[in-house]
Amino acid sequence: MKRPGFNLSLKLFLVVFLTSLLAIVVMSTAMRLGFQQGFLNFLSELELRRLGKLESVLVQAYQAEGSWAFLQRDSRNWQIFLARYMQAEQINARVNPYSEPPPSPSLLARLAVLDAERRIVAGEAAAQPEAVLRPLRVGGSVVGYLAVAPVQSVTEAAEVTFLQQQLRVILISAGVTAALAALAAIWLTRLFVRPIRIATRSVQQLAGGRYDLLLPENPRDDIGRLYGDINHLATTLANNERLRREYASDIAHELRTPLAILRGELEAIEDGVRPMNAATMESLRGELAQLSTLVDDLHQLQLADTGALNYRKEPVDIGELLEEEQARFSERYAAANIGVQIFSNASRVVLDADASQLGRLFSNLFQNTLRYTDPGGRLEISLHTNDVIEIDFIDTAPGVAEADLPRLLERMFRAEGSRNRVSGGHGLGLAICQKIVAAHRGSIEARHSPLGGVWIHMRFPRDETVEGAIDTNSEEAS
Repeated sequence: MKRPGFNLSLKLFLVVFLTSLLAIVVMSTAMRLGFQQGFLNFLSELELRRLGKLESVLVQAYQAEGSWAFLQRDSRNWQIFLARYMQAEQINARVNPYSEPPPSPSLLARLAVLDAERRIVAGEAAAQPEAVLRPLRVGGSVVGYLAVAPVQSVTEAAEVTFLQQQLRVILISAGVTAALAALAAIWLTRLFVRPIRIATRSVQQLAGGRYDLLLPENPRDDIGRLYGDINHLATTLANNERLRREYASDIAHELRTPLAILRGELEAIEDGVRPMNAATMESLRGELAQLSTLVDDLHQLQLADTGALNYRKEPVDIGELLEEEQARFSERYAAANIGVQIFSNASRVVLDADASQLGRLFSNLFQNTLRYTDPGGRLEISLHTNDVIEIDFIDTAPGVAEADLPRLLERMFRAEGSRNRVSGGHGLGLAICQKIVAAHRGSIEARHSPLGGVWIHMRFPRDETVEGAIDTNSEEAS
């Protein structure tokens, strides 16, 4: 069922089309108004050029009369004067068809005569403030003015027809442009919405569990970068799904093995095949211990993944903590004929850490070496502090393949070959180590050991304030 409202295509189309339509309306209106005003100004300039002869006739009449009294005596004299002037011009036009046409009646109606002081003599055009004043000179002196009111509207049939044609062309052009804008909006909408729809379908496929996506990437284009992010997400989800399945399969396998042994032992005891003695109890206790360790490690990882694992940090002497863990494993290392050496470039290396979790980190690393290193080997632990605190666990053969090194810190991963589940590990120890190191703002990685085994390298940030605090406390205690 579709959601109510406009979809993205319609929204984008409306935005592009309405923006274009607004621009067309504004431009068309501006063109129409500008053309009308420009056309009126053109007519005004054309009319002014036609008044040259009228100005000469007025000057001649003034010279003959000696004043403007011949116009002032009777208001009808101005109309009679203009009528006689138009008759003369019409006769001249018939005699000389190539002469300039006389002024139009609409122009004559907008004329007035002013005296030298710009007082009205005849006509009414001078009452308009926009009237153009053309000086009338006799012997170099201005004796009056011919006032011409500007054109306010088009009245002549030819002029009206021309103006209407031009306005019609503007309207038709605006309509055609609007249609083209609509087509362009449709094309742009499809151009931009199509890749977004592809991205949407791809995300829906990811949500449905299909991770085999390969969209075209282009780092110089926003859509191309979005496609790249979707491809990366698909790869990440596919990898997580693979890890989840492997994780579930490994958990089932790890639980099945001790449970099957326990069930077999109990059935053998019930059937009387195996006596209930100390050896049997020790075997059952060993399987239970392995099962308990697995469950405890899974619980620790679950707490770390959900952020529910609490860390109570305080200044911790790392060297002292390493020696304590070494002492705990000394008997088992001696029994396995594996030597341990600790090297440090400082008498005291202090880290703001949770002592119990850091102890768990070192315990897992000691167990990892004890479980996978061949008898007669050794473990070298180095503790160095400069700009950062570096801790290295380097053991002897056997090692792991180059391709397996990056995956050693993944949960439930055991390298093939000598370091496999025959040694009793369940592949969670190093994953827990990674969580603990990350919680202390550090980094951990697996490398090839120069001794032939595995090299676990850890880096933690130094905090001089913590080191100063523990030194102060030591001095006060002493």
